Order: sequence, then C-alpha cells, then structure tokens
Amino acid sequence: WDTPITRLQERNIYRQELIRFQRARRSFINFNDTIDRSLRNILRTIELNQVNFELRRAAVNSPRMVGLSSTIIVQMVAQPRIFMSMSQDGLLPRWAGAVHPRWRTPHVMTIVTGIIVALAAGFTPIDVLGELVSIGTLFAFVVVAIGVIVLRRTRPDLERPFRTPGVPWLPSVSAIASFALMASLSGETWVRLVIWMAVGLVVYFAYGYRHSKAR
Repeated sequence: WDTPITRLQERNIYRQELIRFQRARRSFINFNDTIDRSLRNILRTIELNQVNFELRRAAVNSPRMVGLSSTIIVQMVAQPRIFMSMSQDGLLPRWAGAVHPRWRTPHVMTIVTGIIVALAAGFTPIDVLGELVSIGTLFAFVVVAIGVIVLRRTRPDLERPFRTPGVPWLPSVSAIASFALMASLSGETWVRLVIWMAVGLVVYFAYGYRHSKAR
C-alpha cells in the first residue's frame, strides 16, 4: 500500500523541485554566458589576428613598393639617355638622340619612354612588371660585371675615370650573385626576357649593325 503524502511533504517536494529547476536554469544561463564569452574572445582574436596580418603585410609591402617605384623611376630617367648614346653611336636613328634646345635633355625619347611605360603599367599586372624590372636590372648587372672583366683584359689602354677594384674577383662575385637572383624568378619572366632580347637583336641587325660608327 502507498503511504499517503501529507500536505507538508507535498510542499517540501514542490520546494525541492523548484530549487532544482532554479539551479538548472542558473547553470544553463552560466553555460550560455560562457559560450557567449568564448565566442566573443574567438572573434576578438580573429579580428586582432586580421589586423596584425594587415599590419605585417603593409610592413612587408611598403619597402617593396618603395624599392620598385624608385627602380622604375631611375630606369625611366636613364633609358632616354641610353637611347641618346645609342643614337650617337649609330645604333638608333638620329631623331632618337634629339636634345631639347633649352633644357638639354633627350626629350623625344623621354616622351616615347613615358608612353611605353604608361601603356605597360596600364595593361600589365604589378607582379609581372615587378619581375620584369627585376630581371632586366639584374641582367644589366651581369652584363656590366662581365664587361668589366673582358675590357680590362682586351682594352687595358682605355681611359678609366674609375677603376673597379678586385678585378676579376669582385665583378665575378657580382655576376654570380645577380644571376642567382635571376634564377629565383619564374619561368614566364625568363621567357619574356628572351623575347625582349630577341626584339633588341632584330633592331640591332636590321639597323644598328649597318649604321654603327664603331665598324
């Protein structure tokens, strides 16, 4: 037989159930708060990592952009003067060496160089331009370093306002280091270099070889 429950016992049972419910509710609220704090911490960490990543990327890219910009500017200033010297040697037509009567600068080739650079910058991705500038500059370093060694042996009588020290060791190290940096560039960049060299050889054999004053 079941023992009859008195009103006092029923009230105690109800109170205990209410206490258990309140405890469960408090635990559920605390659990939700913990989850909420954890999610907020995770999101805050992600945001901080994203900010740190952007700062690190800016710290790495800024010197690269400054170096690339300065190299391009120097090349844009030097290239018209190289064309002027080539024109004086007969490797390019005379108009390529035209000098402005007032400013005494190779204004024609400066304009031509500016147009070519503007078109290249407008239609070529920046990473491709960066590699092209790099491989062109490094190739020039290799040629100059090897040329110092060759001319020191074949033309020791040439007047030299500045004599490179440590020949042939210093130019050899310069050529090897520059070529090693060239080797780190992509195959597509090497293909573009070969194409530009082929274009230069076509211009040389089509015009410069026949009009060269050194022949």
